[in-house]
Parts: sequence; structure tokens; C-alpha cells
Amino acid sequence: MGKRRSRRVRSLIPNVTAPAIQKGKTAKPGKARRLWWILGLLALVIVGAFIAWRNGGREAMLLALQPGFQVMKVDQAAQTMLVTRLNETYLVRCAQSCDLFDVGKTYKMRMQAGGLEVVRKGQRLALPILEEHIEFETPPGGHG
Repeated sequence: MGKRRSRRVRSLIPNVTAPAIQKGKTAKPGKARRLWWILGLLALVIVGAFIAWRNGGREAMLLALQPGFQVMKVDQAAQTMLVTRLNETYLVRCAQSCDLFDVGKTYKMRMQAGGLEVVRKGQRLALPILEEHIEFETPPGGHG
């Protein structure tokens, strides 16, 4: 058996590259399709949020964005609870539902006329406000 020689076969068609590759650009057809999918999904999310906002979802979205009320103190004997949020402090009557709240935890509550409304363990509770204290930030030196 003799030694085999490998012969290089030269192609008759010259090695030509696409113009996009010659300029340093990479042409990926999947990338453009993926971009259109992302833009389409983003548009659907924006339109869906707008429709939800217009059809009563405004209150739910605002409630989700607001910070919750933190329970500072629960007085079982007086059936009251002290809750705070940012610069607002409220003393509310919790009646028989005082044991549903833990001191130091934060709960999502909604302001109602004369009280706070909260959903705990499937129950919608109305907590009437007994006292309200709101602190306002004043710049140094008074009101100017």
C-alpha cells in the first residue's frame, strides 16, 4: 500500500462574503424576530395596564404601590390598635379582630371615610379611626 496524497481541490467559485459581513455587521434573522416579539409583548402589557386602569383597576394598582401600615401597638383591653405609615399615625378601634394583627408587621390597608379597611383571613374589616396625627416636614427656620 502506497502513501496516499491528499489533493486540495480548488473551487471554481471564488470565496465571496456577503456585504453585511464585509462591513463588520452580523446578519442574524432570529435577532430581529426576537426584537419584534419583545416589542409586541411590551405593547400588550402597556395596553393591558391602561385598560385595567380605566376599568376599575386604578384603585388596586394604587393600593399595590402604596406602602402598608405598620402596627405599632395593640391594646387588647381597650380594643384599639396604633398603626403608622410614613408621616401618618392612627389610633383605630379593632374590637374583636385585634388578635388578627401582630405588632411590627405591615398590612395593606385602604383609607375609607372615617376609617381604614383591611382584608385579613378572608374577612373585610372596617377599623374606625379614633385619633389621627399627621406630621408635616417644615424646613429649618420656619415657614419663611
